[in-house]
Amino acid sequence: MKVGIVQYGNGNVHAVMRALERCGVYACFVSSPDQMEGCDFLIFPGVGHFQNAMTYLRDGQWIEALENFALKEKKPFLGICLGMQLLADSSEEGNVKGLGWIHGQVIKMQKDSLDIKIPHMGWNQLRNQKGGILEEVSSEDFFYFTHSYHWSGVAEDEILCTTHYGREMITGVRKGNIWGVQFHPEKSYEAGQKIFRSFLNLD
Repeated sequence: MKVGIVQYGNGNVHAVMRALERCGVYACFVSSPDQMEGCDFLIFPGVGHFQNAMTYLRDGQWIEALENFALKEKKPFLGICLGMQLLADSSEEGNVKGLGWIHGQVIKMQKDSLDIKIPHMGWNQLRNQKGGILEEVSSEDFFYFTHSYHWSGVAEDEILCTTHYGREMITGVRKGNIWGVQFHPEKSYEAGQKIFRSFLNLD
């Protein structure tokens, strides 16, 4: 089993590597599209600006290779934080198109309650989770978040989980072999380990 971690300039790649090692899995960094060859699983962590990330992917000839891995070969793919948002059709962060693998838009969080701060930064729980890579997760588990944008307009059967922060927000998506989570499993200790273990046990 070969697990690749996409290293495209923005992402907690070393934290993801250490989290996988705690699961007994030794992954490799994928710093160019051709290095995806032979990977059975791909994890795409991301931190930063949506428009800049899409520009990087286009200019570096990543998109065709990523589509071949996830859409044609249908191998397990996990996007984390910005890596999840890039799966969308578009984002208000730069008003640009995303990969479009899962239909929906990424929109800026609104301060509906005086009790919340933006960005959403800190620990929160998951709700309405639908198994899969969340199979081991309980409603008592806490995950680490840091984001100012969230998903909207996702088909009900492609919503993996939600989180309440001022309003109910989509914080996980899934379509076939493609998974995305808004939170950071690599920073979420044992709760995050559950995510990685379940992902790597996918057929």
